[in-house]
Amino acid sequence: VESIVKVIGSFALYGFPESHAISFGLLAYASSYLKVHRAAEFYTGLLNNQPMGFYSPATLIQEAKRRGLRFLAPCVVESGWRCEVIADTTIRLGLINVLGLREAAVAAMLREREHEPFRSLEDFRQRTRFDRTQMRHLASVGALTKLAESRRRALWQVEATVLEQGDLFAERREYGSLKVAECPLPEMSYTERVQADFSGMGLTTGKHPMALARATLSDHIIPATSLQGVPHGARVSTAGAVICRQRPGTAKGVVFITLEDETGLSNAIVYANTFEEYRLTITTEAFLVITGTIQHAEGTTHVMAEHIEALEAGELPSGASHDFH
Repeated sequence: VESIVKVIGSFALYGFPESHAISFGLLAYASSYLKVHRAAEFYTGLLNNQPMGFYSPATLIQEAKRRGLRFLAPCVVESGWRCEVIADTTIRLGLINVLGLREAAVAAMLREREHEPFRSLEDFRQRTRFDRTQMRHLASVGALTKLAESRRRALWQVEATVLEQGDLFAERREYGSLKVAECPLPEMSYTERVQADFSGMGLTTGKHPMALARATLSDHIIPATSLQGVPHGARVSTAGAVICRQRPGTAKGVVFITLEDETGLSNAIVYANTFEEYRLTITTEAFLVITGTIQHAEGTTHVMAEHIEALEAGELPSGASHDFH
């Protein structure tokens, strides 16, 4: 009897009743169909209904780009609150993705824009309800670029509108209805724009951060998509942003780590003793280098982790990870 109760108890931790399983099967089928035949609508729906699932918006966007979709950054001249399908392969991100914005303030802005297009950044500021922090976020992620030519110019003008005119803005010129100094700051580099995207949105429509670091990595650290071509049992190293750390209660202390790079996802299995050895690195570092042996089984590829270290490649921006669920 005790043996039967133990078996039933173990199954209860992961077993589904039939009706629940059928419901999940239908969702999986419908999602798969949409992902293949209506990819733009599929990813737009996911992005507009966050938070949900294992994968962050940053990861969803990178996967969609690898599948041929194109993303346009949020823009106060063209974006709405939610993400929108612009064409079969093009999605414009909504202002919902900019951190710190409230839907009510964006709705008021949209009503003003519908009544009359914004003529300048100063016109936009005067007719909307965004505070200084929100204006800075909009400028840093490029949402004000169509009103100010570039991100740095937008940031400069935002500061000019909220700070008292002093020596910093002493040399003035006409800019719409506001007199501000010509922006003396250099334009953002590509890396700076990606960093600003992650700071202001937690994602980027540009290159994956690992693409920026790839040239600095050793040749023995191979991309995720190359792992399938490595022979079973061979020793290998791969690196990426940590997007998922899982430690199921039924796995006897085994930890599963998913890394993401510019080519896709890789999965590593970390046994309990290895996890204890590298616990601090695993739990605190956003980017990891994992070395171990390749295991190919039932159509899946894993790295059986033996050594784990932080990826030293400068200050790479990273999105959110799904940890220990």
